[in-house]
Amino acid sequence: MTSCPLVVLKFDILDNVKALYRRAKAEVEVWRIDEARKDYERVCELDASLRSKVQVELKKITVSVKAKDAEDRAKFQGKLFAS
Repeated sequence: MTSCPLVVLKFDILDNVKALYRRAKAEVEVWRIDEARKDYERVCELDASLRSKVQVELKKITVSVKAKDAEDRAKFQGKLFAS
């Protein structure tokens, strides 16, 4: 996945909506949330008709992040900074 941004730059498809959307979905899968959000924002800039679909994906990210935070909090409760 580290080479993905290089490939996009190499082939100059930074304005390719389909490629950005797919890359954003892949970034979510490998938990690169900030990069995914940036790509989704760029997709909206390029194609406003996809805004509702992108908003759904961004809400999924938010829910996943909150769930992961709650899971981590429960997992490490009382284990970190114990006296």
